[in-house]
Amino acid sequence: MDLRVRRTRKLLWGALLALLANKPFNELTVDEICRRAMVNRTTFYKHYRDKQDLARRGAEEMLETLSATLEDDPDETAQQAAHGIPPEHIAALFAHVASEPTFYRLAFHGEAALPFKPILERLLAERSLSRLAKLTREVAGTVPDQMISAFGAGALVSVLSWWVAVDFAIPPETMAKHVTFMMTHGTHAAAGVV
Repeated sequence: MDLRVRRTRKLLWGALLALLANKPFNELTVDEICRRAMVNRTTFYKHYRDKQDLARRGAEEMLETLSATLEDDPDETAQQAAHGIPPEHIAALFAHVASEPTFYRLAFHGEAALPFKPILERLLAERSLSRLAKLTREVAGTVPDQMISAFGAGALVSVLSWWVAVDFAIPPETMAKHVTFMMTHGTHAAAGVV
């Protein structure tokens, strides 16, 4: 993609996010977005059909970036988690969310332009299925892999939502360690309950 095109799209996406912090999506106009981004309306329409198209494509790009952070080696993930080391994809997930605070505040707690939480849960569940097949081989048949992945993805999205709500009060590296501990030892052990 041409550098000018990327710059223009970045400006428009940033303007949309900034405006959404103070105003509901349905009340925003393309004119407001353009003024905030210092981009001409004609330029806006060269890139997007309307504000919904900008919101959808911006969120899709964010999901693509997030998806790329979740790539890992299931063997290595299992070994790291067994030793209390946050798997690379968990550490990368928290680092990514921390690097895009405005988007994730809006996605989890604002008037999101897309149903982002269910999309994120589905993405995490799909990514975890291949890991789970390897990690649960010895207990195969006890609990369906799809159920485990849905449970884990839902829990992870809830933790991310809580973390965003407390304004990233805990550093991403520490969050990754805490989540890894809970994933490997359970919430009872994390809470000190025997």
